[in-house]
Amino acid sequence: KLQKVTMPSTLTKIGSSAFESCVGLTKVEIPENVTSIGSCAFEYCSGLKEISLPDGLLTIGSYAFEGCTALTVVVLPD
Repeated sequence: KLQKVTMPSTLTKIGSSAFESCVGLTKVEIPENVTSIGSCAFEYCSGLKEISLPDGLLTIGSYAFEGCTALTVVVLPD
């Protein structure tokens, strides 16, 4: 029933399956220092509606957002 996550500004990587199936999660703001989002990191977060990706993001693993059926807003880096 995880609904909100505050990630520290020192975070550099979101690991594989880190938030998999967190259906209550609706919005995610990824810190600027994150360079990698692992495979299946947000897979089946069916309540996820909005995500902001940082400028320094280099890689997004396969199926990172698979099954995020409510995702309607994706803020991409410049």
